[in-house]
Amino acid sequence: MLTHISIKLKDKRVDKMLASKNYAKAEIFCSPISTWILLLALLIPSAAFLFFNALVWKYWYFTVLYFIISYLINAYLNNSFALYEDKLFIINPNFPFRRFEIIKKDDVKRITIENVKRQWFFIFMAFGGYYLSIDVSDKTLKFHCAGLDLDSYDENWTEKTIDDLYFSLVKNEFPVKLNIKY
Repeated sequence: MLTHISIKLKDKRVDKMLASKNYAKAEIFCSPISTWILLLALLIPSAAFLFFNALVWKYWYFTVLYFIISYLINAYLNNSFALYEDKLFIINPNFPFRRFEIIKKDDVKRITIENVKRQWFFIFMAFGGYYLSIDVSDKTLKFHCAGLDLDSYDENWTEKTIDDLYFSLVKNEFPVKLNIKY
């Protein structure tokens, strides 16, 4: 009997981006776009009739438009994070939102980890997730990490979880607050 699911998805593009900047030994917390691809692969067979009718009949372009919008939303919401000494890296390897930002611990006033409140975009297979709200100098930065799971024993899709990120931030003495409502 299957008692748990543990996939441990990872995004090798994050490793490559860190290695290219000489931070290969950083601790990585992946929020991979492959979670969306896996959900898409699991849900398409159950909706095959709908997609078949949309593709065969006049409205095939709605299906294509749906996949494009779905990818763009999920590509935007999947930022990965890495920690190396006194630096926090925000990495999004997904086109067209590619990003590699470095935030030094001294510049951070506070980091708050929260869950997404509005989940209207679930129709595009983006089921919410979490984000980091980082207060630096005179502004607040917000980075979503939809593919990064809460720790639920062995039932995680990613190797490291949002809880692991929180504990690593605490260990590295970043001013962090976990504000997740279950």
